[in-house]
Amino acid sequence: VVTGGSGSGEKEGEETRSGGAAGEDDDGDPTAPRVYQRYCHVYKEGELETLFEHIKSWVRVNRVYFDCGNWCVEAERIA
Repeated sequence: VVTGGSGSGEKEGEETRSGGAAGEDDDGDPTAPRVYQRYCHVYKEGELETLFEHIKSWVRVNRVYFDCGNWCVEAERIA
């Protein structure tokens, strides 16, 4: 399943401590929970079908649907 989502605008995999921005000092508190920020793309209607059109010789799109504020694709490798 391929999905996007609304994100914080941070780059995937950036790590912060709770309440801080990426790269901000966490005062060395080892008990502070780690917060992982990520950026997710929100697809427009029809955008995923267009992306999968380029690989249709080896991937079949079984289902396209809207869920939780974003478009999703269920695809299957055929070659």
